[in-house]
Amino acid sequence: MKRRRLARGVGVVLSLTMLHACDWMPGRPTPAARPVNPSEVTDFATLYSQNCAGCHGRNGHFGGALPLNNPAYLAIVDDASMHEGAANGIAGTSMPAFAIGSGGMLTDQQITIIVNGIRSRWGSGQPAFSGAPPYASQTEGDPTHGAKLYGDYCASCHGNNGTGEPAGAIDDPSFLALYNNQALRTLIIAGRPDLGHPGWRDYVGKAPLNSAQVSDLVAWLAANAGREPPQNRTRADLHHDGRAGRVQNRTTMSESPETATDESRQTAEASRAATSNRRSFLLRAALLLNALVLAAFAIPIAGYLLAPLRRAGFLKWISLGPIGSFPENQTRLAVYTNPFRTPWDGTTVEIPCWVRRLNGDSFQVFATNCSHLGCPVRWFPESELFMCPCHGGTFHADGERASGPPPRALYQYPYKVNNGELWVKAGEMPLMTSPKA
Repeated sequence: MKRRRLARGVGVVLSLTMLHACDWMPGRPTPAARPVNPSEVTDFATLYSQNCAGCHGRNGHFGGALPLNNPAYLAIVDDASMHEGAANGIAGTSMPAFAIGSGGMLTDQQITIIVNGIRSRWGSGQPAFSGAPPYASQTEGDPTHGAKLYGDYCASCHGNNGTGEPAGAIDDPSFLALYNNQALRTLIIAGRPDLGHPGWRDYVGKAPLNSAQVSDLVAWLAANAGREPPQNRTRADLHHDGRAGRVQNRTTMSESPETATDESRQTAEASRAATSNRRSFLLRAALLLNALVLAAFAIPIAGYLLAPLRRAGFLKWISLGPIGSFPENQTRLAVYTNPFRTPWDGTTVEIPCWVRRLNGDSFQVFATNCSHLGCPVRWFPESELFMCPCHGGTFHADGERASGPPPRALYQYPYKVNNGELWVKAGEMPLMTSPKA
């Protein structure tokens, strides 16, 4: 029992130590540098560029889908229809669902921000459109009348029967497969000003189209695509088909039997017992794996935290040679052999340092490691500067930071002069937390 309590106590201490170490260790990003959770983005420009610009264009036009900066479109569609289309998608078109509940990644608040942003950025300050046909069809279209209207309004650009030039074939199965009846109606009413496609009132020398005529044109196109002509529908019905399909997929046809035979009951009990044994085994295996992972993390962390207690043992006084080797008012490179070495260190045991003799027995001994990321610095006597070639850090002759990314001055070794020789206290690699001297 005592061992179990001790093990639990050690586990709690190690867990708290790990949490505390991760919170203050160098390199931890600041709150401003941390990435924003996608569900917390509330900037319209960011939401639009990441979710809408690919189809509707960076500035709301010149995309593959209908332009959202079209004043005619914004005049006939209301916010509820735009919100519904963005949230649940539009069946029969390439418009996907963006709401989290429909398989997308946007919250209801983010969809509202997009709708309000489209309205405020491209819908405000636009002249009113009087006499525009309604967004939703109120009458059943007549394909026969639609064929005549097509010849009067559309054939000059799309060719007879919708298969010609110069604007391209409109009676194209690939095109019609991407537009349901409502999308065709919206296109006919609002047009595509970015591509030169006229709206319901922009046909030169012709009367504006009314709602019934738009329905007739849609009926003719729907008949060519093999679809049913549009029926009387309200805005609440526009996305019903797509929703109905999703609801139907969620229904279940299975029901539990009221009675069961002894054989089936025994089989069920045996299955539950096997499942329970398997679950217990997996639980024990998971706990063992977690313990191993915790130990793998805890051991190096404990070593990191306890290292300062034994760090002083890795420093030793080392001779750099007679002081006569270092002229006054000059900076020279010196090399010493690390006394704390291992057989596999190779040439890395030879450690350079910069020695600056001020006068007499007054020296400054600098580590060659830049205080930014530890890159080696060089001394340039012409400019009297230490320079880091990797990231552009510079230091004055006295080791103080001059410019660039280094956060502090060069590390200085403690030194002493004894019997005409210069000695430094060295043996470990200087860190950013090491004192200057």
